[in-house]
Amino acid sequence: MKDWLLANALSSEDELKQIEEVAKQQVKDSRHSAWEKYIAPEKQMLDEAVQQIQSSSTGIEQIQNIISALRALTEPLRRDILKALATCVHLHEINGTIQPQLIHYYQNLRAQIFLKKNTHCADIALIICFLLKIY
Repeated sequence: MKDWLLANALSSEDELKQIEEVAKQQVKDSRHSAWEKYIAPEKQMLDEAVQQIQSSSTGIEQIQNIISALRALTEPLRRDILKALATCVHLHEINGTIQPQLIHYYQNLRAQIFLKKNTHCADIALIICFLLKIY
């Protein structure tokens, strides 16, 4: 298309370069904006998980390491958050310091993520969550 515009004298080389630069910048801005919209709820989920872990922390050193690792994530994934929560619940169980609020938060978060991923199974998932009393 560029060659055709130049061959038919519909545009100059400088105009086409300027259009190309503006288009590239718009694409970069759009990509960045879309990523920020996608990652913002994940970051909020990370912050909430860290608060829940901290509020139930009983001084177990490994849990402090998990909190540090979570805070270091720049682009958190749901998998990372769930894995950290599951590990913390497990560590509390091993140490005999069961934290019901952390277990409840973990189970609710798992149910919410399941519902987001499987919207076509939402009715069945709600029934299961109700029966298990985790939602």
